[in-house]
Amino acid sequence: MPANTKVIFQEMFADFQNYYVLIGGTATSIVLDSQGFKSRTTKDYDMVIIDEVKNKEFYTTLNHFLELGEYQGSQKDEKA
Repeated sequence: MPANTKVIFQEMFADFQNYYVLIGGTATSIVLDSQGFKSRTTKDYDMVIIDEVKNKEFYTTLNHFLELGEYQGSQKDEKA
């Protein structure tokens, strides 16, 4: 199992796999692990949200996950 694959993340987002894409270190670790390679990973989840459906249940789950982990978001581009 990749270093940053938390069971709680997998459980909470199991029904929402079409609503986001993981990128960055965690995503790289998952791909390399699936091919039998070891890798170092970051401790965070870089996520691109696919917002075509605007599913309220997904956003409720995402907010709950962020609250549980005491995560803080960041936005570098003030125009976005």
